[in-house]
Amino acid sequence: MKITRKLKNLVGIDESRSAPPPRYHTITDGLMVTATKAEAWFDLNTSNTDTATDNEKIANLTSVMTAAGKALGERHCHLKVLWGRYNGAAYVEEVAELYEGGMGDGRSWAADWGERIDELGLPQRHLMLGVVIEFRNAGTGTAVSTKANAAMGGDPERISDRALAEWQVAARRILKTLGTSPLRARQSSAEKIAWMLSRETARIKQAIPRDGAIKGAQLQQLVSSKAMPYADHVELTAEDGAPAMYAAVLPIIDFPTEMEIPGEAEWLRTLSSITKLGEITTADGGTEFVDVPVFADVSIRFQGMPRRVAMKAANEARRTAKEQRQSAAKHSAGEVSSEIEDAEIANEALVREIKNNGTSLVNHHSRLVVTAATKADLNDNCQAIIDHYADLGILVARGEDEQRDLWLEMLPGDILRVSDLGQVQTDVAFWGSFFWAGSKVGDSRGAISGFTTGTTASLFRSNVLGGGDRGDATTTFYGGRSGRGKSTALGLELISALLEGPSESWSTVIDGKGDLGGLVSVARLFNIPTNLVEITAEHSGAADLFRAVEPTAAPAAVQRQLAMLATDSAHMAIAASSTLRHATQELQDTEHPTTFNVIQRMCADEDTATRSFGRYLDDLAKSPLGKIVLGEPTGQAFLTDDPGLWLLQVPNLNLPPADSDPSKWDPMQRLSLALLQGITSYSLAISASKRLRPMRKGVAVPEVHLFLNAYGGTDFLDQIARMGRAFNTSLILDSQDCVSIASVAGLVEQLQGVRIFQLTSKAQQDAAAELLGMEPDASTRNLIRGLARTDNDETIRKGHALVRDWREQVATVQFDFPSAEVAEAMSTDPNATANRYDYDATQTSAEDTADTFQEVSA
Repeated sequence: MKITRKLKNLVGIDESRSAPPPRYHTITDGLMVTATKAEAWFDLNTSNTDTATDNEKIANLTSVMTAAGKALGERHCHLKVLWGRYNGAAYVEEVAELYEGGMGDGRSWAADWGERIDELGLPQRHLMLGVVIEFRNAGTGTAVSTKANAAMGGDPERISDRALAEWQVAARRILKTLGTSPLRARQSSAEKIAWMLSRETARIKQAIPRDGAIKGAQLQQLVSSKAMPYADHVELTAEDGAPAMYAAVLPIIDFPTEMEIPGEAEWLRTLSSITKLGEITTADGGTEFVDVPVFADVSIRFQGMPRRVAMKAANEARRTAKEQRQSAAKHSAGEVSSEIEDAEIANEALVREIKNNGTSLVNHHSRLVVTAATKADLNDNCQAIIDHYADLGILVARGEDEQRDLWLEMLPGDILRVSDLGQVQTDVAFWGSFFWAGSKVGDSRGAISGFTTGTTASLFRSNVLGGGDRGDATTTFYGGRSGRGKSTALGLELISALLEGPSESWSTVIDGKGDLGGLVSVARLFNIPTNLVEITAEHSGAADLFRAVEPTAAPAAVQRQLAMLATDSAHMAIAASSTLRHATQELQDTEHPTTFNVIQRMCADEDTATRSFGRYLDDLAKSPLGKIVLGEPTGQAFLTDDPGLWLLQVPNLNLPPADSDPSKWDPMQRLSLALLQGITSYSLAISASKRLRPMRKGVAVPEVHLFLNAYGGTDFLDQIARMGRAFNTSLILDSQDCVSIASVAGLVEQLQGVRIFQLTSKAQQDAAAELLGMEPDASTRNLIRGLARTDNDETIRKGHALVRDWREQVATVQFDFPSAEVAEAMSTDPNATANRYDYDATQTSAEDTADTFQEVSA
């Protein structure tokens, strides 16, 4: 979408420059009242656009423009973009109630995360919009009594309850429209408005009241400050007179005539990408130069122009360009500047757009507010910002000799003072700055396991066991190359969900590779009931599918499992014919059917080929792995239905390579996969026990792509997905092969969350894009390929993923650890300490789980 900028400078003497600072009267929820006007203030939402397609961005922009035109009209508005830092103590306070009476020591988990948040120093962006509801004096935003006291202070004039109520009604009308747009506006609290005001005047010297109206002495204390203006900056002093901060207000002087949206025209979205070169001291005492972020606040006073005024302005600009062209043609030997010709053509097009397409114009005065602790840092920051925008063709200046007026102008509740440093742009050009764009994904509240990366940082909150509480799908998928952080991310989110509650939850993780022992370490650190369970030959028949699958479906499940064990075509033919018959007979003839008895029936069959296959299976059943799924049941269970986290491992499990040909799998590889199927099915069956039905439950299944490659694997995966839904149990799936997962439509429909780590092949990247709900184009492929990249080509960035949440939002997330202790414990390095110590394997007795067995068998 091409946009054309129409600039018209308004030059003249501004009486408003000599006006005194604003006199604040009252701050209450959603309202700021000064001596001259009442303003409604709203918090604006971050819209998740970093991973959106161009068409999605344009649709987002169109929706915002429509809502703004309807809600704001010709009102005087003040947009503020303010940068702060996420605060660990605030996070701990916010989530405290999640851990009241919950499982384990959630408070310590939250406290560790609070310290980690402070260590990270994540920038937090605040978007606030002020809208003038009513002018209290003279009916104009610049008519301020020059006899007013120039010092800031409270206005003793009383405001009636009726007036406040009328202003609140007017504010709610605006909120009704802006709240349903991508801006998702909500009423600012009195505390938030006070924070904004104090931040700009004195950088918060005292605690801000949390409830009720703020006025009188409280308000006077908030705004009391001393600002010393200089030619190119303002010096703010502390109460003791020492310099507290240096600030410079940089007006935007000029924009290119044409800019591309989406793309370079998103001049406010790029605020978070500004850097300067800084020095750091390395571990060996040397010096290294690195890019240091530079964050500039934004203050924009703007007003939509009435259609007739916009048409008049465009016509005047067109006539001016025409006159310049004619004059140049007469006095320059017929040569006319291309810029003049372009301006005339562009303004003619703008007149048609206003007349025929409803294009609107916005008169705005945009300022970038730069702060620093020292004058030298301030100069460096200003230069970095000026250079950044120069690369976009946007002219930003230091605002020489205008700093006093520019600084006052950016205060909430003040007025437009420097009117000649402004622009008139189309609504597309103004709103196309995408100040609300960013990275956002996950739940709006709850525990965290990392943070978003991209245009804006935000805490990534999620609960992988929470789908059932919403009545939503319950499956979460982790996909990507080995060694990129899938297992670690899975563990972090699972621990977080268990601690978040409710007070009793149950989850099991099937550890096919034997490298997740650290999960138990972390669970013990935070007092979650847990153990690592080694499944051995002593658990003979414990993973028999007759125990794990409901009776009517059990024969077919057993038939698929035995067929997967067939290594040649002859055995496969037997498996496809007589195996199902024997399994069905076993179910009909026996009160407690077993796969072991099915094999014995086959060994006694009259058909030679069937007996041969039966004896082959009987031999497998005698092996340590085979006994667990094919052997005669002894009643020894490997899994309890006690609340907690149970990690299941099988020593000497021999899974086939991820990209191997199933026809070349050897018997032990087939048996290992059959065992995983049995353990998975039985874990889900345990989750259906009466004791667990009211609990949050989860079953984590590794290497899911191997199931899909095996005979009957798609049916098996569909089966466990249906079991998960029926038992209200969250499934957590892990795979290196996104192609096979994306091919199972029924499974894809059940995904309430997706986490994609780095993939390098086009086929895998396109499949991952499909799972994420993104376009499988070159841009998406590059994004997925680059997830593990860092500025240092010799290191791999682990734990960095594209995440899709249950709201269909997608953003990049960096999974992180709350502490170094947790990071060490969760290492999946086979040599890590967490995977070297000797756990006491849980040996669950038959008596402990007799009721569960009876229920599953029934």
